[in-house]
This record gives sequence, structure tokens and C-alpha cells, in this order.
Amino acid sequence: MLMLCRDGCLSGLFFEGQRFFPGPQGAECASLPAQLTTAWLDAYFAGHPLPPMPPLLPADTAFRRRIRELLLQIPAGRTTTYAALAAAAGCPSAARAVANAVAHNPFLILVPCHRVIRSNGHLGGYAAGPSLKRSLLLHEGALSVCYS
Repeated sequence: MLMLCRDGCLSGLFFEGQRFFPGPQGAECASLPAQLTTAWLDAYFAGHPLPPMPPLLPADTAFRRRIRELLLQIPAGRTTTYAALAAAAGCPSAARAVANAVAHNPFLILVPCHRVIRSNGHLGGYAAGPSLKRSLLLHEGALSVCYS
């Protein structure tokens, strides 16, 4: 994973080679955001209570900010759909725009875009690949078996 920081905030958490991987923009984190991110990820994967998240760089648009807020409300072990997120954002006919905002989430795992699935129950896409999305949902108990 690559952590990037800017202005004292985490500006991205990426898997190398994922879709929409920006390449090095900003500086690699060697500061408090990196320490907080590492502690958060360690706790997440160990199944321990999560410590505070690092400060995140604000989203580039009000719509993406709203979608990020909604993603952060999805509890571990639960999923929602793009259509439900669109409705919760006050734009019930904007499921495609929501999917686009979710796909461009620069904070994989921290901002749980992996918890969003298609209305038909299929997992849908994930910038870091469908197998990682499936693994994260299994880890959280949102899936009891692997399916796509």
C-alpha cells in the first residue's frame, strides 16, 4: 500500500496498480497521519476496536464529500447498495454518479467503499480488484461464502 500526505492530512491510501492509482502525488507519509493510518489498519486486520482515523484531506467536491460521509456510516459487517446511497444523498436517480464517486475513493479500506454492492446482490467492482473486495467483506463477516 502507498500512503500519501498533504497539508497534515492523509491524501490517499492506495494499492499499487489499482484502478485510478494516481502515482506519487504529494509526499509519502512519515508523520502523524502515517502513524494513525498504520495503527488503524493494524487494528482493523487484527479485529480489534478501531482507534481514531487519521485526518483525511477534504473531498474535491461537495457531492464526493457527502458520499464519503455516507460511506463512513456503513458499519463493518454490513453492506449497502449504490441506489441506497444515492437515495440517502438526496439524489435517488444518481446511482451511477454515486458509483463513480465510490470508485474514485482515495482511502481504500479506511473509507469503506468495499461495503457497497449492486442492487442485485452481486459484489460489483472495486478499484483494487474484486478478490480484495470479497476478502474484506469476508473478514468483516458481511459474507459467509465467496461469490461474485
